[in-house]
Amino acid sequence: MLEQYHQIDPATTWDHYTPMAAMLDHMSTYDWIERYIPDGHASPTGMLLDTLYTTLYGVDTWEQSAMNLVTYLGYLLAYSPQSALSSSIDVSYRIAGGNQRLPEAIAASLPEDAIRLRHRLAAIKRHANDRVTLTFDTERGFQDISCEYALLTLPFSALREVDYRKAGFDALKQKAIAELGYGTNSKLMLQFDARPWQRTFQNHSFQSDRLQAIWEATTGQQGEGGILVHFTGGTKGRSYAPAAPYTTTNEPEHADLLRHYARDTLEQLETLLPGLSDHFTGEVALSYPTGDPFIRGSYACWLVGQVTSFCGYEGVRQGPILFAGEHCANEMQGFMEGGAQEGVRAAREILQDCAVSVEQPL
Repeated sequence: MLEQYHQIDPATTWDHYTPMAAMLDHMSTYDWIERYIPDGHASPTGMLLDTLYTTLYGVDTWEQSAMNLVTYLGYLLAYSPQSALSSSIDVSYRIAGGNQRLPEAIAASLPEDAIRLRHRLAAIKRHANDRVTLTFDTERGFQDISCEYALLTLPFSALREVDYRKAGFDALKQKAIAELGYGTNSKLMLQFDARPWQRTFQNHSFQSDRLQAIWEATTGQQGEGGILVHFTGGTKGRSYAPAAPYTTTNEPEHADLLRHYARDTLEQLETLLPGLSDHFTGEVALSYPTGDPFIRGSYACWLVGQVTSFCGYEGVRQGPILFAGEHCANEMQGFMEGGAQEGVRAAREILQDCAVSVEQPL
C-alpha cells in the first residue's frame, strides 16, 4: 500500500499523473481489495475495507476508482496509522441550531434582493460577445437574466438536467458534467432516552458489513438521551424509498415508514448492544439527498478511470462561465470546506478579471 502511495502524486489530475496512478485509476476499489489483501473479501480486513470505502465515498466499491482508497488510506498509513481502519470523525464541534444557520447567516449579510428564491436554472447560453443568458423556471414562467459572468455551484448531478447545449462547453467539460460519480449516502437518525453504547464503544462509532457505519451524534452534549446516526452508502444508501428527501416522524405521513427503517437498524444493533431497543423513543429522522431534485446524490466520487480522465477539470472555467462546489475540490471533495475553498477560488478569478484588488483575504 505505502509503496503504491509513494508512487502517485497527491496532486494527481487529468493532465498530470504517474504510471502507478493510471494503473490504480483503471482498477476498481473492489478489485484492489481482491488483489492486494490476503484472501480478499473473504478476510475480515477485506470486508472492513469494502464497507469503509462504500460508506466513505457513497459508491459501491466495484464502481469507484482504486485511487480513492490508495490516496486516502495511504495518507493515513503514512501520517496517522492509528486511524487508518476507522471511519470515526471528529464531531466535537457543531453549529448550534444546525448547519442551516450558516447559509442563513450568509444570506442575511447580502443585499435584500441578491437572492431570488424559487428560481430553477433551466438553460445556459453563451453569446458571441461572451455575455451569458441564464434561463430560470419560476412561478411566473421562464425568465432570462443576462450577465457578464455566471458562477455555477450546483452539483454536476443536477447540472445534467440543465440545457447547456448553447453554453459553449468544451468536450472534456461536458464529459465531466455527464459522467462524474456521485455517492448515494443516507443518514437515518434514531433517538434514545439513554446512551448504553458508551459503555461498549469508547469512540462512540463502529462499522459492520450489514450496518456500514454507526456513530453518536450527541457526543459531548448534556443530558441522558442520545442520537445514533446510521450512515450508509452505495446500494444500501439508495435503498430507502421515502416520499420526500428529508423526513421526520413529526410528520404523520412519514412516521410509519421511518419507524420501519428504524426497526431494521435496531434488529441489527441488538446483536451488538442487547437491550438497546428498550431505550428507543420512536423518534426518527432520515436524510436522503439522492431523492433531492436539486442535488441528486450526497457528494462527488471519482469512478473507475475518472481521476486520469478529468480530475481537476471540474472547476476549470469556460470563458465567462465559472464553476465551484465540493465537486470541484481535489483535496476536499465531499466536504463543506471543499465547497468554501472553491467558492473563494472562483470569486478571485472574477475579481482578477475585473482588476479588483482584494484587501482582505477571502
